[in-house]
Amino acid sequence: MSPTPTIPLETLMAQAQAGDELAYAEVLRQCERLLHALMRSKVSDSEGLNDLIQECLISIHKARHTYQANRPFKPWMFAIANYRLKDHFRGAYRRLELEKTFLDHLTLEKETQDVTFYQLQREQLSDILEKLPSQQRQLVQLCKIEGYSIRETSQKMGMSESAVKVALHRCLKKITEQLSPADE
Repeated sequence: MSPTPTIPLETLMAQAQAGDELAYAEVLRQCERLLHALMRSKVSDSEGLNDLIQECLISIHKARHTYQANRPFKPWMFAIANYRLKDHFRGAYRRLELEKTFLDHLTLEKETQDVTFYQLQREQLSDILEKLPSQQRQLVQLCKIEGYSIRETSQKMGMSESAVKVALHRCLKKITEQLSPADE
C-alpha cells in the first residue's frame, strides 16, 4: 500500500520505523511542508529558512527512533524544530557579537587612545588584511569599510547572500584572532 497524504503522520512514522521506505519519504515530505509553514514567519531570508528546515529534517531523521507511535507526531516534531530554531538564533547572535567585537577593534576613539597605539593597530590591521586571500579582503572592504549590505556585496561578488555571510563571518573571526592588543 502506497502512503498518501491522508494517512496520519503517526501511522506513517510507525510504518517508517518498521522499515517502510515509502512511508518514511512521505513523513519527511509532510514534515518539510509543516516546518516551512511554521518557520517562514520567523526566518526572513529564504536560504536561511531552507538551511534551517534541512537541519530540522536531519534532526528528525537522527531522532526517529525516539518517536513513540502511541503519541501524537506533530508535538514531537515541533519540539525538535524548536530546538533547531533556538540553535539558529543563538548562532546568529554569536555572529553579531563577533562582528561587534571586530568593529570595536576598528573604531578606536582618538581621545581615549594613545596615537602610537592607534597607529600600530591600524598598521597591524593593514598587514592582516594584506595577507588575506583576495576574496576575503574584498568582502571586508565592501561590507565593513565601504558599508555595502550583504545583498549588495553578494551581487557585486556573484555569491549567494548566505555564502557572503558565512565567508565574512569566517574572515572576521580570523582577523579578530590575529588582532592582538599592543604591549603597554
